Amino acid sequence: AMYYFDTALNSISQDRHAKKNKDIYLLLACYSDMGQLAKARKCLELIRNLKITKYGANEYYAFAKYYQLTNIPDSAIAYYKRVLQSTKTGYELYEASKALLNIYTQKGDLTQVARYSNEFIKLTDSLNFKANRQLAATEYNEFQYHLDRNRLQKSEYRQFVYRLILITAFIIIVLIILIFIELYIRKKQNYIK
Repeated sequence: AMYYFDTALNSISQDRHAKKNKDIYLLLACYSDMGQLAKARKCLELIRNLKITKYGANEYYAFAKYYQLTNIPDSAIAYYKRVLQSTKTGYELYEASKALLNIYTQKGDLTQVARYSNEFIKLTDSLNFKANRQLAATEYNEFQYHLDRNRLQKSEYRQFVYRLILITAFIIIVLIILIFIELYIRKKQNYIK
């Protein structure tokens, strides 16, 4: 993955139309997640050269990840709060509130920890992780049922084949015995005549 990120970063660095390319924010977030400070700084430098003044939740999230990596928690908090203010989608709210909860826990601010832990729990419930886990378990159980049913069918087919072979062998043995008995009786009758 790192090779592809680096290739994208080099491509964006050489691109004269970088303003049109919003992937630099994604790279900033990814490099920050992976702890690649030098590459994250290069992304931030490219972003500053873009001179964009209006950002959305994804851009704020990338900045927050960078400041969290550089151990500037107050800036990270400010950007995570901007994420919370600028989006209504569950995943972004979930990630930002989780990050804020972790930062405030590290800082020891129990008031904010309580606030964001409540928000985090509400978001977790709203994203309905429990239902998704149950759905995944149901899908897995259905898959297992079909596997078990196929195994059972194969086992029944093998039993049928073995029974067929045994019945055929029994019939052949009985026929051979009857042939020997017939030959023995004919031989005895020829001997008596």
